[in-house]
Amino acid sequence: MAVAWSPHVIIMDISMPECNGFEAAPALRQDQRTHAIAIIAFTALDETGVLRHLTDHEFDGYCQKGQPPTHLLALISKFAT
Repeated sequence: MAVAWSPHVIIMDISMPECNGFEAAPALRQDQRTHAIAIIAFTALDETGVLRHLTDHEFDGYCQKGQPPTHLLALISKFAT
């Protein structure tokens, strides 16, 4: 889908049934067609569960579900420009 749509930002849930975000993000990074797309982890997991993946450059940003929408909107604005 990312190849067909060419988005500037992907908002990715971590806990998906078929392929979780920790598996999907590295796959996007390894593909030359999608490696430069910003990926924001959007999850109910706490920051410690995602932090290692942020430092491994799999995700460009992190937003915990339940935070004010302004936090997610700020991340989208940062990467969409």
